[in-house]
Amino acid sequence: MRVHRLAFPLILVLAAAVASCGFHLRRGAELPPGMQRIHLSVQGGGNLERELARQLEISGATLVDAPAPGVADMTIARASFRTAALTYTGQARVGEYAVRYRVEFMVKGHGGDTLLPMQSVRIARDFTYDARDPVGTETQTEQLHQSMVSGAVQAIMFRLRAAAERARAAPESAAGAGTNH
Repeated sequence: MRVHRLAFPLILVLAAAVASCGFHLRRGAELPPGMQRIHLSVQGGGNLERELARQLEISGATLVDAPAPGVADMTIARASFRTAALTYTGQARVGEYAVRYRVEFMVKGHGGDTLLPMQSVRIARDFTYDARDPVGTETQTEQLHQSMVSGAVQAIMFRLRAAAERARAAPESAAGAGTNH
């Protein structure tokens, strides 16, 4: 009985602590003006296209199937993985790999203006190869690729958020420049 009486005040205190520390659930990135409707073109498709489409929708964009007037265009021109051996064991077998993921993209606004010029996101990870457990290594590689795709999507969304902040700050700085004190 005594535990139940203490549980409610404890829950209230924890809720107040979480609310007061500034904790907020993650929400989508703010998109630049003119990206409410967007056509997404991804070379190769796959997980990158799915994750990027999901993040754009969370951020409030509506994805359309084809380019059209009044629709922004995000083009992923390249998305590729590359693997290189880093170290070799005493038996001349690969002991460690480096995996590199490169995504090149650009964004044009609904009026055809360039919101983000062609740029790239590069992510690199190293992992150890165990010849005694090739199945485990394959699973590790799949997880590594998925993690790198997620990281690339987050980097792209951060760049979109930065472009939105620059677009929002531009009118404010222009308005401030026109006033005399």
